[in-house]
Amino acid sequence: SEDLCLEMGEVLISTLKGNGYEHYEISNFAKPGFYSKHNSSYWDFTPYLGIGVSAHSYDGTSRRYNPFNIKTYMDSIRVKGTAFEEEVLDIAQKYNEYVMLRLRTKRGLSKNYIYSNFPDVITKYFDSNISKFIGQNLLFICGDNIGLSEKGFTISDMVIRDLIYVK
Repeated sequence: SEDLCLEMGEVLISTLKGNGYEHYEISNFAKPGFYSKHNSSYWDFTPYLGIGVSAHSYDGTSRRYNPFNIKTYMDSIRVKGTAFEEEVLDIAQKYNEYVMLRLRTKRGLSKNYIYSNFPDVITKYFDSNISKFIGQNLLFICGDNIGLSEKGFTISDMVIRDLIYVK
């Protein structure tokens, strides 16, 4: 049941925190200063280049991904000179990724970033949906940042789902 899952999550969090670990990302704990550098680049939207079969790349505007099948990959390079497929992100996708990735971390997201990078229709949607989670103590506001509470971390999928903007 949901209550049992919440209780188990609270026990896990309490035990790890009691042993000096920080709950710095939904599914990760670490000693202070030992956060995953690899994962942090995704959460911070750092561009990255993937080379080879099944590799992924991101440049801030689009995502590229190579086929996972070696034969398809090689044949594509031979015929087209490249092997990647590309997805250009629209403004709603950028917002959704920002919310999804930043709420995964204890840093949360920036209200100012949302208000200055997304159109009114998205910011109004965001504003209308965060209040219920603040009232349920699943989200908290600290200055410019909005983040998941410890309780919110344990049911983050529900919170993030309701903040995702669908046209």
